[in-house]
Amino acid sequence: MQLSPICYATVHANVYCRILNTLIDAARGLNAVELIRNHGPRVHFSLLDVADPASIADFVAWFKDRFGQLDILVNNAAISFNGIHENTVKHAEVVLKTNFYGPKLLIEALLPVFRCSTSKSRILNLSSRLGLTNKVRNPKIRTILEDEENLTAERIEGVLNLFTEHVNNGRWESEGWPETWTEYAVSKLALNAYSRLLAKRLKDCNISVNQVYTDSRRPE
Repeated sequence: MQLSPICYATVHANVYCRILNTLIDAARGLNAVELIRNHGPRVHFSLLDVADPASIADFVAWFKDRFGQLDILVNNAAISFNGIHENTVKHAEVVLKTNFYGPKLLIEALLPVFRCSTSKSRILNLSSRLGLTNKVRNPKIRTILEDEENLTAERIEGVLNLFTEHVNNGRWESEGWPETWTEYAVSKLALNAYSRLLAKRLKDCNISVNQVYTDSRRPE
């Protein structure tokens, strides 16, 4: 098993930090922890399925009891069921749940432990250029997501509800949604909008929120 570039960057940039690695697969997670430990940092592992609210609740309760405070959160969980030259929306529900609703729920649940930190905390959401608003061909949807003054969590979820409606009635192609990896792109559209909204909300709370666009379309 090879470590991802994110793991290597974390190891080399934070050799004096305590690192917590989470995965849905215990065997892979423990293997990754052992590989990272070869580089010296203090590293721990916990099971976490961001698509499962119960798993998130269990993880947050365990984290609060074990560590008590959090300085940096890197949200890298994402899935896509499309191949390089494929574009279906058959798995839209689970993609939205894993790529947007889960990370959002996790962040909101962890905000109290961020506030316990004595240093400036950071939330880093890994996203994709496929989730940029210029990929949306429907001007009404694009306007909702780009209206920073009136953007709310309810409006973001309203866009996702509309997408789900168009998927269910077979109109997702004609309604101007992103043309490439549509379900994945829409999930990242929502995550990007939420990241901007959260950054605005937490600007006076000593917590920074950033999104990073990766060039690779293969979720890790």
